[in-house]
Amino acid sequence: MARIARKAPKSLPAEAHYSYRTEKTYLGWVRRFGEFTEFKPPEALTGEDFQDFLTHLAVERHVAPSTQNQALNALVFFLKGLEREVGPYIEAVKARERRRLPVVLTREEIQRSAFELKEPYYSMPYRAHAHAKQKVKK
Repeated sequence: MARIARKAPKSLPAEAHYSYRTEKTYLGWVRRFGEFTEFKPPEALTGEDFQDFLTHLAVERHVAPSTQNQALNALVFFLKGLEREVGPYIEAVKARERRRLPVVLTREEIQRSAFELKEPYYSMPYRAHAHAKQKVKK
């Protein structure tokens, strides 16, 4: 690619061996990168441009880490197509993995929900055990 065109090419080179969906996605990322850099010619692109774009995705767009990695892979492919070194361009801020709190139920909540289950979802052995425990308590 001599220049990032305003319209991305229709496909990647045949020797790339990417699926149609991967090609479409990578070309979309290259187009968004072109828009971000205001369509600078490839010779004028610096490592800072790549870093700024990846950091922009993480910080301002709040993309998931997998999305940022996908954009990075597309840019790496783009750089290889330009026959430029990849290494110095990937020192960007990484998107944060969203931490999820585990859902923990108390024993009472588990018992209550187990008794509310209808056929065929409830567990007979569990219900029989719970009923036996209740009879012992009385």
